[in-house]
Amino acid sequence: MTLAESVRPQEGVVPTRIFIEDEIHEQELRNVFARSWLFVGHETEVPSKGDYVVRWMAHDSVIMTRGEDMEIRVLLNQCRHRGMQVCRAELGNASHFRCPYHGWVYRNTGKLAGVPLYKDVYGSNLKIDGVALREPRVERYRGMVFACWDESAPSLGEYLGDARWYLGLIFGRTDAGLEVIGPPQRWVADMNWKLGADNFCGDGYHVWTLHRHAYEMGVIPDGVRNGHVISTPHGHGIRIQNTPEDSPTPEYIGMADELKPMLERNLDEAQRQAIRKCVVVHGNLFPNLSFVYSFGAGEPTDPPVNFVNVRLWQPTAAGQSEIWSWFMVDREASDAYKAASRRAYVRTHGVSGTFDQDDLEVWTNITSTARGEIARGSTFNYVIGLGVEPDTDWPGPGTVYAADYSEANQRAFYSAWLERMTAAA
Repeated sequence: MTLAESVRPQEGVVPTRIFIEDEIHEQELRNVFARSWLFVGHETEVPSKGDYVVRWMAHDSVIMTRGEDMEIRVLLNQCRHRGMQVCRAELGNASHFRCPYHGWVYRNTGKLAGVPLYKDVYGSNLKIDGVALREPRVERYRGMVFACWDESAPSLGEYLGDARWYLGLIFGRTDAGLEVIGPPQRWVADMNWKLGADNFCGDGYHVWTLHRHAYEMGVIPDGVRNGHVISTPHGHGIRIQNTPEDSPTPEYIGMADELKPMLERNLDEAQRQAIRKCVVVHGNLFPNLSFVYSFGAGEPTDPPVNFVNVRLWQPTAAGQSEIWSWFMVDREASDAYKAASRRAYVRTHGVSGTFDQDDLEVWTNITSTARGEIARGSTFNYVIGLGVEPDTDWPGPGTVYAADYSEANQRAFYSAWLERMTAAA
């Protein structure tokens, strides 16, 4: 069967084979990752002239660098001579990058600056001024740096669309926004990248069982939930979980008191109401950028504090992913609050966090099980909330469902995936 025949998200049917087949993985690299806006990093990771970090856009190594003009660029990490990587350090500060193979030197703007024995070897056969490292399109949104190889793709603003209203709840609620603290944590997992994106885009159903420890230990307050799941064009999905007005839940997800006055300057009334009694906001920007904004305690004596975790599900193979996980916090927060926030992140959503350990055990098991001769012919079930009418009273944009448990966002995610996978080249 073709993908169009077997992948039927709006019926709640997703075949197991899309998580383990090499041919589908290769097609994703061409049709999904080469044509979408991909998160590369945050501007605070390269604060000064010459700062750079090496990142990946699917299987392509790229350098995110801040030039002498303070512009942030993304450069393909491939020499134009024989294809060797011109930068092999993961981060640093450099005005130039020198290929170790034949010594070609590039400025941090990507332009070729010098070639050993240029006149003797090349004569007039090479025009240095016309050679540069390849560059994707680069745009920024609230400090986040995105890149896209497809010249025909919409602008980043169009691509994010209605999702920007919800991103503002996290990345735009304070005057100076967020900053990255420390390098991203990285680990490799034997799982398909879509399982992480699928989970983060709107799966609240697994929390009661897989993460039950969080309720029993008081990390997440127990009680009534008023959840909403929101999908927007291009396959983006967000889930917001609120508690009743009389709940003891900390306001604004445990935000520092000294920062709360900034909310009125940066969020409208509807946005403030959306997170005032909120427990968690999490989501996924298609294809593979997930985020969670929640609160917790790093130590038993710590008061609940919020943290922001942004992560990429990098597709290294059909059945393997490299997970990149950033910790972010409000720039204006006190050092003590930042430290407490980091502890909360590390204990829950870091590489050794309890939530991640729970999730990874399941996702790796799903991927391994799917390789069975019989199992690969099965389908996954995504029918929760099928046929439910959208909530027209919700103040924010997008297609919204008033349900704590719904798979509407997953159906939207796989619909966007299918559209790209079956699009003409």
